[in-house]
Amino acid sequence: MAAGLLQAQSSLLGESTNETNPEQYLALPLARNAGEESRGKVLDRYGVPFREEILPLTTGGSAQVEVGAPAKRIFLLGMTDTDKLPSLAQFRNPSSLSSLIRPATPCRGWADPRDTSVRIFVGDHLGQIRLNYADGSSQVFPLILGEGVWWGRAFYDYQEPFPTDARLRRALASALRLYPPAPVPDGNYVAVIVPKAAPIRNITFENSSEKQGTLLIAGITVETAQTNGMAGAIALTPGALPPAFETFVRTKALRPQGEDESQTERRLNNLRLALYTSDADFKGRVAKSVPPGYSGPDVSFQGSIFAEILANVFRC
Repeated sequence: MAAGLLQAQSSLLGESTNETNPEQYLALPLARNAGEESRGKVLDRYGVPFREEILPLTTGGSAQVEVGAPAKRIFLLGMTDTDKLPSLAQFRNPSSLSSLIRPATPCRGWADPRDTSVRIFVGDHLGQIRLNYADGSSQVFPLILGEGVWWGRAFYDYQEPFPTDARLRRALASALRLYPPAPVPDGNYVAVIVPKAAPIRNITFENSSEKQGTLLIAGITVETAQTNGMAGAIALTPGALPPAFETFVRTKALRPQGEDESQTERRLNNLRLALYTSDADFKGRVAKSVPPGYSGPDVSFQGSIFAEILANVFRC
């Protein structure tokens, strides 16, 4: 009888131990058949370890990363948009990728204004992430500029009016599901996905077919208690997660498609209004202005307030 009780207790303890297996952090290989030379060093971002490696994506294309196990959380490093994927050497020297618009993208100010493929604005869909589960189901996470994607190093190099505009800082913090909601020196942000409690076959990253450029993913780390089936994954040692980052992970994971749509659009619209100039910003009239010494024709235009602005510009 005593032996039976001991055996039962041992069995129960064994089950309890299995249920409380410690979570491990594993870096997923981003390129198939990639050798060690194509992978970089281990990076720590707010306590989450990443193995730096560039996911091979092209304009309008897609890339797939194998998983092979359930996951508690999936952490993504990068989450920016670029015209051309950098090499690891360029990735480590992000200042060489800076431009006025986005990393590695020439200024498109004189391009055809009707060609929206070369311009990106808050609210534009730049692609999506698809989790494909072993049971045949899938989850899609939209990648929208201002929510799941943001400007990278360019936002650090050209920060105004962010440092002096409290309204813009609040709007960005509310809309952005990346960490941190602020300029970062290397231009790389962290995103987190909370998947369903089911084995994940793979993750597919898909660029929008309507935009030039590509999503930049520079590392994927999976937090899981089950490592069987994760071929090529490398175990990494995590650090301590700062309280602010823990709050972000708990409250600002990437949003599955179809969830919180109306609130998302409201937040994005608030970010647009804080970042861009709209007709509502021009009120009243613009006084006629003539520079000293001007001897040209007296020009005027009929129409809205923009006509008055144009007349002053003409005389400059």
